[in-house]
Order: sequence, then C-alpha cells, then structure tokens
Amino acid sequence: MRQIKKPLTLLLTLAMTLALLTGCGGGGETQNTGSGAADPTPSQTQEEQTGTRTITDLSGNEVVLPEVVEHIAFTSWPAGEAITIMLEKVDILATLSTTNAGNELIMEFYPQLADLPTTPDISEGNVEEFLAYGVQLVFTDESRREAFENAGIAVLVPDTSGPEAIMNTILMMGEAFGGESYEKAQTYVEYYQNNLDSLSQVSSQVPEEDRPRVYYAASGLLNTEGSGSITNSWMEAAGGINVATENGIEGTFIDIDAETLLNWNPDIIILRDAEFYQQLMDDPVLSALTAVQEGKVYVAPIGIYNWAVRASEAAIMPLWAATVISPELFPELDIEQETWDFHNFYYGMDLSDEQIQQILHPAGV
Repeated sequence: MRQIKKPLTLLLTLAMTLALLTGCGGGGETQNTGSGAADPTPSQTQEEQTGTRTITDLSGNEVVLPEVVEHIAFTSWPAGEAITIMLEKVDILATLSTTNAGNELIMEFYPQLADLPTTPDISEGNVEEFLAYGVQLVFTDESRREAFENAGIAVLVPDTSGPEAIMNTILMMGEAFGGESYEKAQTYVEYYQNNLDSLSQVSSQVPEEDRPRVYYAASGLLNTEGSGSITNSWMEAAGGINVATENGIEGTFIDIDAETLLNWNPDIIILRDAEFYQQLMDDPVLSALTAVQEGKVYVAPIGIYNWAVRASEAAIMPLWAATVISPELFPELDIEQETWDFHNFYYGMDLSDEQIQQILHPAGV
C-alpha cells in the first residue's frame, strides 16, 4: 500500500476548497435569494410541495429535478458515468455503457455495476427503455431534449468542448446530484484548474522557439485536434506546441493526410489509443518521422477512462503530459504517486504498483 503523499496541487486544492465551502456553506441545493427563510417565494413553496427543485443548466435553461435524483442515464458521453462514480453517486446509474462495462478497473472496485443493463457508448437513447429503468434524469445531446422531456425525464446537456466547459459540466452534475457530490465537484474543479495554472507558470517562461512541437493522434493516426480543444490546453500547459494549432487547425477530430504530418514532423507524438502504437511503428511512411526515429512516441494513460479525452482524468492529464513533453521543467513531478493519489482521493481506489504501470503504459512501452 502506498503512503498518501498529497502533491502540492492537491494540498492547494483542498485548502482552497475548504475556504470556499466555509465561506458559502456548501452547494448542491438551490440558493434562497430572498431576505429570509420565513417567507419563501411561491415557486419554492410549490417545489417543496411537489418534492422537486430547479437548477439552471449550461444554456441558461431552468431544469426541474426530483428533490432526490435516484436513477440517471447517459446516451452519448460514457465518460460521464465515470464522473458520476467520482461524485460518489455510483448507485444512481441505471445503465452502463459497453466501454465502462468492459473496464476491468471499474469492475474490480465497483462490482455492483456488473448487474446494470448495458447501452451503446453513442446512442440516441430509448425513451421507453429508460422509463422502464426508472430514469429520472438523462444526460444527452440537445437534439434529444424534447423526446425525453415529453416523457417526463429531465434533461441536462453536457459541454466538453474545453477545460472550462468540462469543469462547468461537472459542477452542474454535482448540483444535480446534490449534497456531497457538489462539494466533490468543487474540489475536483479546483484541482484541475490548479494543475493547469501551476504547470503554465513554469512552462510559460520557456521561449516559444525552445518548446518541443507535439502531435496528438485522436481517433486515428491521421486524425488530430487543434485550437479550442482540451488537447491544446494540456499540451500547452505542459510546455509543448501543438503542431496542429501551429498550422491553423481548429477544433476536434480533424483528418489530415500523411504528407501533412510528414511536413509538420513533430518532435513528440502522443497517441490516444494503444493500438495506434504498433500501427505507427509498422507504417513504412510515417515511421520516418523524427519522433518515431528518436523514440519519442507515447500513448496516453488509460485507467477509469482515457486520460487524453473529456473525462475525469482530464485533470491529471496535464501532469502526465508534462513528464513526457518537458520533463526537465518538472524534475520533482512523481507521476506514479500522483496517479495513486488521484485514484485514491477521487475514486477510493488503492492501486497496486502493477495497476499504476498498466495505467501509465497501456501499450506496454
């Protein structure tokens, strides 16, 4: 068993969160904006009578929820299920995506999830099926809002377009779940933001011409992400230059061709998926890239979820990225300890050294 050596990032997070919670008194409940509790507004009285409450979603819509949300589901964001577990609401999941149902780490530490019905990672969501499961709240895309609301199921639409959007989405989830979930969401957001800020304070001192140029393979070797993406945030905080952004690429999941990547010729390549590694090594054209020749090809860690994407590990991904992009800038960063601390604090997991290595080296390299 590892000893918890809370990293500076986590210590600062906990201190800031404690001050925040002490100052505002916590937060999963709808705030009373009146002058006193003795004279509630008519809407509050109605909510008390019906056992409901209202929160505001990321688009400014007022969403009426049960006072206690007991059953939720996701249609197109399986990472949200992992975030629900992080927010200590594992028991309100009514379904589980096929990806998470096949995740050995999740099943080892949360075996009760094996009994849930599984759904495709990306689906429109079956309204009748969700009603049969007692789903009260569904996280889905805007196009499905009307269908679920007409069936009496509340809808929240996540936004995972960038770090701030993800943080706001997790805060919204914490508010929807209520109580300690909101406090956990606040703690997480402080941790995430502090990781970005603390790394950037160091890496920003390095002149642009001295920073390594980095390529990220998203849904394939020749698919990448540019400005405005979460990829750009962790790459730049870690001290790298995103070659896609450098060459005018905007947004996510943008296809390029081999000639383009050869022209960019990055110093470092980070792959989203482990299967891309051997594909790259065996490619007769792309294997000529400088990053391949110099052995600077890395696969993003995968634990509860893939660290490089829009999941809870988005908060720790910048730390890992710093160890492969600019290790000389962060010599005291112990990513193995950070990995154990993160999973222990946010998921209650006591990872073995072997599990930590499997997370950090999913391709075995």
